[in-house]
Amino acid sequence: MPRLKLQKGQTTVEFALILPIFFTIMFLIIQFGMLFFCWFSVTQAAREGVRSAAVGVSYGAVEGNLRRGIQGDRLQFTWDTAEGALAVGEPVGLRVTLPTTGIVIFPEFSSYFPATISGYAVMRVENL
Repeated sequence: MPRLKLQKGQTTVEFALILPIFFTIMFLIIQFGMLFFCWFSVTQAAREGVRSAAVGVSYGAVEGNLRRGIQGDRLQFTWDTAEGALAVGEPVGLRVTLPTTGIVIFPEFSSYFPATISGYAVMRVENL
């Protein structure tokens, strides 16, 4: 009987020790998923933007459309070719960059972990 009295709070102590580790792992998985979604969205924006430019839409119109689709104020665009230098059959490339905080779940720590998410796409010009 004395042995049971010594082990009475063992489960509570083990739970208290494991719970922070469990929550940390869960938050890291969620955070990774959120960053992966942002990366995929920025890469898709680059694909859509370069496709529009390849069929003759101006760079300004492409950038305006992409800014309306994704957190527009922070998006940065880098074109491989100047708009006036495009020719049918030549490649046109677009890099879309989104500076963001590395930690979205805990915004109070976000300034310590900045991240830049970038997507790139290239297509040949079909029409001017």
